Amino acid sequence: MLGMRKYFRIYNYSSRMEASIDIHELQGQASIWWEQLARVKGLDEIHISWKQFKKYFQQKYLSEHYFERKMQEFFDLRLGNMTMDEYVKKFLDLLRYVDCIRDEKIKVQSFLSGLPSYYKD
Repeated sequence: MLGMRKYFRIYNYSSRMEASIDIHELQGQASIWWEQLARVKGLDEIHISWKQFKKYFQQKYLSEHYFERKMQEFFDLRLGNMTMDEYVKKFLDLLRYVDCIRDEKIKVQSFLSGLPSYYKD
């Protein structure tokens, strides 16, 4: 959905069109979840707004517990068996879940703390 949000910023779609496109892009378990939810609640993807869809999606997939786990994963991240490229990618991926860190210096320190000492020098 993050990629879709970037796409929607470029174009001026209605809220309902955005929801319809996002629903169309669902795959696997998420697609099955939506079909069941729509059937049970009598929802129609043509008439649902982005705000409504986002609420349902977040309730299912992005609970507070989910964000807490991602934040903990961020703070526990270590290079370990990863390559440097994998570590950087994982760090940047998890960083978006830690919106409380605004200061770039703290971000750099967090990144460095996950590296073995021979990299820090």
